[in-house]
Amino acid sequence: MKTYTKQDWFDVVARTALHGLEDQRKDKTLLHKWLAVWGMGLTGEIKEAIDAFNIFGGFSQEFHDECGDIFWYVAANSMLLDSPDLTWMVASSAGDQTIDVKLHAALYVSIERLELVKKIVRDDRFITNQIEDDLFDSLWRVYAYLVECCDFDRAIAAVETKLLKRYPDGYSPERSIDRDV
Repeated sequence: MKTYTKQDWFDVVARTALHGLEDQRKDKTLLHKWLAVWGMGLTGEIKEAIDAFNIFGGFSQEFHDECGDIFWYVAANSMLLDSPDLTWMVASSAGDQTIDVKLHAALYVSIERLELVKKIVRDDRFITNQIEDDLFDSLWRVYAYLVECCDFDRAIAAVETKLLKRYPDGYSPERSIDRDV
């Protein structure tokens, strides 16, 4: 199995995310939209990982498929905020909790993050350095919990295979809606 670097993974995400991330960051309305959409996506995928863990177990392919989707959303959210430095995605211990507890902790952090995004969108705020730090912190905490729950390379390989099959020429809204993968 391939060993993925963080840059490898960000390259896959950049290829399968929407085009024009630079434009999304420059336009406050678009930035707010994608922070909300990808924040909801992150939260939904964590819930699906919890379901897969409860149904199939922590070593199942279904569980790793969902973990790969979560890692995609963590990277996409980070790229949307224009993280120039990938070192924040260094594995770190999230403690000695069980996988189930770590998954629920990641869900809680993601919901907390959505609460911040809701306020940003509702109040039409600009992303200050403090808000950006808070958003990155929540991504790091989700990643730290999740990286200890699954085999990172297995999860990334599963979602990379799925996304490159779905979007062989990069992201397209049509393939996102009308898909068989």
